Amino acid sequence: MQTVSSPYPERATGSCSDVSDEFLARKTAESDMSAFEELMKKYEKSIFSLALKITGNRENAEEVAQDVFINVFRHIKNFKYNSSFKTWLYRIAVNAALMKLRENKKDSDNISEDALDDNFNISAVSLPDTPESTYEKEEFSAFVRKAVENLPEKYKTTFILKDIEGFSYQEIADILGLSLPAVKSRGLRARFKVRDFLGGYMKEAGRE
Repeated sequence: MQTVSSPYPERATGSCSDVSDEFLARKTAESDMSAFEELMKKYEKSIFSLALKITGNRENAEEVAQDVFINVFRHIKNFKYNSSFKTWLYRIAVNAALMKLRENKKDSDNISEDALDDNFNISAVSLPDTPESTYEKEEFSAFVRKAVENLPEKYKTTFILKDIEGFSYQEIADILGLSLPAVKSRGLRARFKVRDFLGGYMKEAGRE
């Protein structure tokens, strides 16, 4: 019996995660829709999540995610492979989300509750122990959202990429097109601003 070979030899015996992004990008550049769909499946949730955190608006985030993948397909041939595909993708996503945020500033005054999900690493802000009761935890989460919301755009983006999305400073520098020292400075300032804002909560809660 003749065996039907996989369209992607690199994953003939594995899952789609076994295929490198660069391989799928090259196939996408050749107008291979199956490869493009694989990239979308892999990143569509994370790109939407990032857009939601930056814009604070679900409808805007959905539009951003759609625009991102349209632009990826249109411009995939411009990808130079001197950085990872993920870095290139997130650069497009961050730029699209920031543009949407500026266009809809009046509609993005508040970050929705699901914009800061379980991936948010509160411990990274170097705070005391978080409240233990359910009510206090919800109240504290609201303060965290407000703290991130109040960050200036350049600090907010860096904070989200580092402390929520988990990128390294070097990866963030590549995504934002900035020097490593500049990104580290923004990250440090962002953490200080968040911590100072949350200090008001700690003081009111008598946890200082």
